[in-house]
Amino acid sequence: STDAGGGVYAYTATVTISDTAVYSNNITTQYGRGAGVYIGGGHATLISNTINHNTILPRGYGGGVALVNAHATLIGNTFTDNDPRGSSTSGNAGGGVYASGGTALLSGNVISGNFGSAGAGVALQDGGIFTLTNNTIRGNDDDGVYVDESWATLTGNTIRDNDRHGVEINHEQYDGIVHTAWLEDNDVLANQSTGVEGNSWVDQVTLIGNRVSGNQDRGVDLKGNGLLSHNVITGNQTAYDGGGIKAQGRFTFTHNVIMDNQAGRDGGGICYRNSTPQPNPQTLFLNNVIADNTCGATWHGCGIYIHSDENSRSAIRLLHNTIARNSGPEGVYFTSAGVNYEYLTVMFTNTILVSHTTGIATGFVTDRPDVRMEGTLWYGNGTDVAGDVTIGTVNLYQNPAFAADGYHLTAGSPAVDQGVNVTVWTDFEDDARPADYGFDLGADEVAGTALQMIKRAGSSVLEHGQTVTYTMSVTVAGGTATNLLITDTLPAQQQVGTMQVSSGTCTLIPGWGGGGVCDVGTVPSGTTVLLTMTAQMTSTPPLPADMPVPMTNTLTARSDEAGYEIYAPLRFQYCRANLNGTIYTGVQDAVDAANDGDLVKVAGYCQGMNGRGSELAYVTRTLTLRGGYTIGDWNTSDPAVNPTTLDGQRQGRVLYINGAGIAVTVEGFHIINGNAFGLGAQGGSGVDSGGGLFADQSAVVLRNNVVQHNYARYDPNAPVPGEDGYGGGICLAHPGQADLISNTITYNVSQHGGGLYAYNSTGPVTLRGNLISSNTVGCGNGCTGGYGGGVCLYDVPATFDSNTIQSNTAHYGGGGVYAGYNYNDPVIFISNTIQNNSVGGSTSDGGGVLFSHSDALLSANDILSNTAADDGGGVAATYGCDIEFNDNLIAGNQADGNGGGLYTWYDGSTVLNNNIIRDNVASGWEGWGGGAYLDNDATLDGNLIYSNVATGTNNSGGGGLYLGRSEDFVLRNNVVSDNYTDREGGGLYLYCDSTFDLLHNTIARNASGNGSAVYVDDQYGASTAYFTNTIIYSQTIGVVNGGGGKNVITLTHTLWESVTTRTVGTVGDLSPIAGSAAFAADGYHLTDASDAIDAGVDTGVAHDVDGQP
Repeated sequence: STDAGGGVYAYTATVTISDTAVYSNNITTQYGRGAGVYIGGGHATLISNTINHNTILPRGYGGGVALVNAHATLIGNTFTDNDPRGSSTSGNAGGGVYASGGTALLSGNVISGNFGSAGAGVALQDGGIFTLTNNTIRGNDDDGVYVDESWATLTGNTIRDNDRHGVEINHEQYDGIVHTAWLEDNDVLANQSTGVEGNSWVDQVTLIGNRVSGNQDRGVDLKGNGLLSHNVITGNQTAYDGGGIKAQGRFTFTHNVIMDNQAGRDGGGICYRNSTPQPNPQTLFLNNVIADNTCGATWHGCGIYIHSDENSRSAIRLLHNTIARNSGPEGVYFTSAGVNYEYLTVMFTNTILVSHTTGIATGFVTDRPDVRMEGTLWYGNGTDVAGDVTIGTVNLYQNPAFAADGYHLTAGSPAVDQGVNVTVWTDFEDDARPADYGFDLGADEVAGTALQMIKRAGSSVLEHGQTVTYTMSVTVAGGTATNLLITDTLPAQQQVGTMQVSSGTCTLIPGWGGGGVCDVGTVPSGTTVLLTMTAQMTSTPPLPADMPVPMTNTLTARSDEAGYEIYAPLRFQYCRANLNGTIYTGVQDAVDAANDGDLVKVAGYCQGMNGRGSELAYVTRTLTLRGGYTIGDWNTSDPAVNPTTLDGQRQGRVLYINGAGIAVTVEGFHIINGNAFGLGAQGGSGVDSGGGLFADQSAVVLRNNVVQHNYARYDPNAPVPGEDGYGGGICLAHPGQADLISNTITYNVSQHGGGLYAYNSTGPVTLRGNLISSNTVGCGNGCTGGYGGGVCLYDVPATFDSNTIQSNTAHYGGGGVYAGYNYNDPVIFISNTIQNNSVGGSTSDGGGVLFSHSDALLSANDILSNTAADDGGGVAATYGCDIEFNDNLIAGNQADGNGGGLYTWYDGSTVLNNNIIRDNVASGWEGWGGGAYLDNDATLDGNLIYSNVATGTNNSGGGGLYLGRSEDFVLRNNVVSDNYTDREGGGLYLYCDSTFDLLHNTIARNASGNGSAVYVDDQYGASTAYFTNTIIYSQTIGVVNGGGGKNVITLTHTLWESVTTRTVGTVGDLSPIAGSAAFAADGYHLTDASDAIDAGVDTGVAHDVDGQP
């Protein structure tokens, strides 16, 4: 034939071919199909045929058989030495069998010695559904089996000695359809490349019960989503990563034996990259034996190597694994590429980790994930732990006493019965757990009778006077349980009512904290005993301060052979609302019954969602919600003694206030665990907003509340679960007047405004006496945000009065507060403490506060110890801000850029009056202005600027102040002292094309790399600088006309003391004053002996640094 079916051609027919020899046929057309047999459409059955030596001369598909959109069954055939390659080594597939679309069953065939570039043995393509069972696919010139964009099931096959991969899976997801590959009970042996290879993202791949051994470039290499369970993966090798398994994406590894594999680089046993474009909530390693593998001597993770990408923050759980004798630097190694790993948790439970150079090590780049180990047997490691790993309370340091195979436990092993209960009911060989008297550590459970218990309460949240029903089961596995007794012990707040058992008899134990005992007798393996108990809660309610009261119910089972116990955690609490004397059991019921102006009183611990399912309470009218009561006293509200909690349990918002023109007061509550995921923002951007409280177009008063642990958007399936949305704690959308008074707003999370986000206000917003602490703003999924760790304001005229804003973090700007795009009244800060806040992104300004397109007035604030990864450690103001600072302390702040204490840039103006700016640091690639960096018009009067530092790897200057460029500056009555820079201008660096008028300033004891106290630069244009009535004291060099020396610098009436070189370059020094400054002990006030007294010239300045005439 010229193009299809060299030996047999069938098209849309029903065909049976049996006991036939089809050999030495040729196709001469390029891309021909089926040199031996071609089946196009229709139904075909091929039984016990010999199909050999068929060839497609140019190149094509299906040297032996081509099945195109057919429904075919191939049983007991032999395919050998078929070749679709012709003269080409590419563009051909399916040397033995080629199937495109349709369905095909291949069973009991021998497919060997065939040729082809994709699936020399078998090629399965183009969306077909294919099943291969009990075939021998051996010695083919390329892949044994090639699967492309199809559904494939391979069971019971022997796939070995092929010249490339044993099985190659290629799902490019072009059509958006989820394709799957299932491999079960196959032997994939001694192939020249990878045993099972996924060379692109596979939608879902499952490997169960396979033996993958002796392959020359890894046992398994997969990308995508999948399960590897009950496989034996041994004796594979690679020069690169992952001798046994290399996997990238979202995989579960359970009940595998991974031994004696070799990698030239990382991951002798497993190299796993926790990276996926899809949500990746959890990766599980369960009941695996990972032993005697080898990795490169200078590489890592010879048993397990895990690399977690930044966009794949998730939970990695490793339960009941045995990791032993892996050769190289470490048994287990975790690392990362990037930053922000606060959401990655890694938990080892019930692990045997023995006989390594180092047991476990970490190599994370910046933020440290939470890596913990509980229930570990350590033995024979040179070092148990290297890096950031938290070791739990259950640890054994003894020889594990393995059997001769090196991983089964002997009966005398110290690992027996020492594990913690993580409800894993089998070991790696599916033997029952917990045999005898507890869960064994590691993958193996020493065989014995196991009592597997489950206990559930009708409700885990209970009130006083309530009846609760418990249902329990005990399953006997692994052997007979003789003389089985089952005991249920109640908490002290409960007494037993009834108890029934499915077999045996029960005796009640009366009294509070009693329970019951059931004598079940002898129970054979495989039997489940069912129990039911009712119990009555005490009639005495708990104290509000104690709620929720934790309680524990204990279920114990004992037989002659085994014993174990489990615990059911419970909560004792109540929730009541009082509206005009009518008592309701839920807040929403009382709110719905209220009229405008009513007071709804709330007592207790209220949780869960209202009937709408999206918040705990929905308010649409003017009213007051007040907590702090008890059910015994509805007259006095005392939130400190009687806290009232509204708990959203991350199921929705806590409070939603919605209504134009309404006014709502919320006071005296703990508002916790809110989550606005999927709820949007009515009247706003549609972005999920306000996890704790969302108010839309309403006037609100929030007083004396604790707003804590809320999320604007907590999506557990997102790469970054909580870093999205606006206003983790509170969001005010288009608010009227809003007053936040004496609240504690802590530990809330969002993408903008971790504690509070407010935007497009129609009235003033006032924050007075609040603690705003430890809130977090990240960059979000996609890294598009991250402003205002504590508070984010957008077009809001706000006043901050006497608040403490501390320890908040943001990604891009405003660690404590961000205020932007407020073109009306200035944002006002009065008597606040703003400290220990930080911003950490690559371009992040304003560790304490960032103003952008907003005017501001700051008076009498303490701005302390804030940090910015870019500019403005304490405060940054950018893009047209008119900003005034009066009587503030700006101290101990640090910028990994410019402006350690203060940074202003681009248009606008700055006024600094009577501030103390000290001990700030600007350092990084560039570090200008240790105390302040001012790049707009500025007036400085009466400030103390001392002990600041500016250093930079590339460039720096202005230890105290950096001023410029193209602006006008006036400095009056300032003290600039004891500052340092590693380059020019220890006190002041005056940048180009500006006018500087310096009157009555003291410049003392500053240090710099070139010795200058003042450096005037003309890089982009000459400046004019006038110094009048100046003291320059204890400097190596006083003033330098730097750059090209084109600046015009004039000093008049300057007292020089202890200055080695007064000026460098062209500097006018008119009417210098001889004598001593004679400072007081503080280093700047004048004593009566000072020669500076009355030595100046009249400049019209009417006061000194202290405001004195």
